[in-house]
Order: sequence, then C-alpha cells, then structure tokens
Amino acid sequence: MRVLHVYKDVYPPVVGGIERHIDAIRRALPEIRHDVLVCGRRLRTFERAVPGPGREVLVGEVGRVLSTPLAPTFPAWLTRLAPGAIVHLHMPQPLAELSVLLTRLRSPIAATYHADIHRQRLLLGLYGPLVRRTLRRADVVIAASQGLSTNSALLREAEIPVRVVPYGIDVSRWDPQGLADGEVRQLQNTFGHPHVIAVGRLVHYKGVDRLIEATSRIDASVVIVGEGPLRGPLERQVRSLHLQDRVHLVGEVSDERLAAHLAAASVFVLASTNRAEAFGISLLEAQAAGLPVIATDVGTGTKEAFIPGESGILVPPKDVGALETAITRLLDQPALREAMGEAGRAWVKRCHSLESLASALRPIYVDLWRKVPRPSS
Repeated sequence: MRVLHVYKDVYPPVVGGIERHIDAIRRALPEIRHDVLVCGRRLRTFERAVPGPGREVLVGEVGRVLSTPLAPTFPAWLTRLAPGAIVHLHMPQPLAELSVLLTRLRSPIAATYHADIHRQRLLLGLYGPLVRRTLRRADVVIAASQGLSTNSALLREAEIPVRVVPYGIDVSRWDPQGLADGEVRQLQNTFGHPHVIAVGRLVHYKGVDRLIEATSRIDASVVIVGEGPLRGPLERQVRSLHLQDRVHLVGEVSDERLAAHLAAASVFVLASTNRAEAFGISLLEAQAAGLPVIATDVGTGTKEAFIPGESGILVPPKDVGALETAITRLLDQPALREAMGEAGRAWVKRCHSLESLASALRPIYVDLWRKVPRPSS
C-alpha cells in the first residue's frame, strides 16, 4: 500500500501541527509506504530520503503569498506521483486543492480538513468554492475533532459526510521519566519552580500576547517556546510591561529539549484566540509529559484535546482575567496540579496514542486502497 501526503511543508524541519500530524501517521503505520509532496522554500525541486519506505519531494517555489506557496510545477508533480497511490490531501492548502482539481486524478482521495482559515477570511468568497469543490471530490473527508466537524461552516456548506479521526502522538517521546534529572533541575533553577510554559508558533491566533498580559498579574515566570513573525512585537510587549525577568521567549528547540522544558514546568497554557486553532496538538504533548493544561474554548476541538475539569481548565478566549485566575489556581494547588497531570497522561495514552491513530486511520486506507486503479496487464 502506498499513500501520498500532499501539503505545503514537512516536519522536520517545519514545526507545525499539520506537519507533525503527517509525521505521526508515517510512524503510526510503518507497514505502509508514505510519500510526501510539499514545497521546498527554494527555487529548485529536490528529493529527500526518509527512514524506511517512502520519499519526500519538495517542489521548487518562487515565494509565498498569505502563507500559500507559489509553485507552478506542483500540479505536474502531483500528476507524476499520484498513480498507484492513495492521495491524502491535508487542508487548507490552496495550491494542493487547486492542483487536485486541475489534474483530474484517478487516485482515491482522503482529505483531512484540519482548520478553518480566519485571518484571511475576507478571501473566503474566492477561496470557499475551491474548498467545497475539493471536499466534494474527495472519497473520504476527515476531521480531527467533533467540534470542527460540526461547527465548520465550510464543512456544512459542502454537504458531505465527515469521519472524525482524532490526532495521535508518540506518548513515550514526552515521558519525563526518561529524562536526565540534571537538565530538568537546571531549567527549574533558571526559570523558577513552579513556572508556566506555552508552546507554539508566534502567530496572531496563538494568543501569546494575552498570556504575557496575564503574567503581570501572577507570581511565576512564563517560558514561551516557539518562533514566528510576532517575536519582535511580543518582545516589545514584554519590555513595555517590565517583565523581562519573568517572561522568557526561548525560541524554537529540538524535541529532546522541548521534553525537558515540559518536564521542568508546572502548568501548560494554550491561549488561542480564534478558530484558526483547530485542536492544539501541543495540549496532547503537554499531557503526555504529565502537565495540567489550560486552554481556550474557540469553538473547534480545543476542548476535546483534554478533559476540562479533570486534566485541565477551559477558559473563554481573549479573557485575560479568566486566564490569570486559572493559572493562579493551579500554581497555588500542587495536589490539584499533580492529579490533573496524572489524569491527562492516562487519557492521552488511552485515546491519543500512535496506536489509536493507526486503529482509526488504517480501515480508511484499506477501503481506499481497493479503489486505486491497477495497471492493466
């Protein structure tokens, strides 16, 4: 069986939720050959080998507009790589969607709809029809949460059935028991104990500015892991609030270093502000590390990424006061932090492991594999 994943970037090196999800699928189903077609952020197309069966083709691009690659040869590469494979399209990705419709593929298509677009919503009049046509063209449409499946206007307008396949992660990768005590203690000595952590790209919808504002009202440091276009404005906000000694933007780190950061922290916060945050895989990783979590309810799948009241606290988006209250409550109650952390780790093991992802996705692939046109003898 061969699956061709189609998106715009690949992990590694790009650290993002969809990129990490594609990587999780490859590791959850190693018996399947997984090829990846993305863009390479350079003019020349090149191919990269991966461990095990499969390959990555990174198509040359001339630039990006509103995060969408401009890669004229992308449809041709899709036509070249799709025969004999299931095409797994990861949306939204306008270039990939347009390529699917232009190339009239005979391959069966699974389309995972990861998130609604929000910042570019003024373009929905132009982009919406492309999304709906692509969804209707797919043999199977997948969403990672019931909230997104139910509440997405584009999914409703497409009038197609949606299968819910929750995200999965490698739980063992984030187990604090496997880490060197010295590295964890060094981070706690540097940032204080207890302290708060947030992980994600520094982009508009992550709500990091709200978390920084809340930090001025709590008695603990905050470590922010991630990089992105808002780093400069966020650093200026930290200086304007005189929080240089308590808010630490540490940039992007390796998974090994991130595991140590999670083990050293006491509370995890996802302060997203709108529906561009469709789930929050970082919430799963934090719970796998044994942390209680705080997340905002933006109407998608964030409240399905943990058990509110049992493994964390759900707060309204953009409500700095509610965020401060939730953080303070967990910082002030070590026993509650420990109980929520244990509950979250057990729940992620049970419901969001690579094994659970494989169990949900494998039957979909098997059904689609029967539809792959076979070469005539």
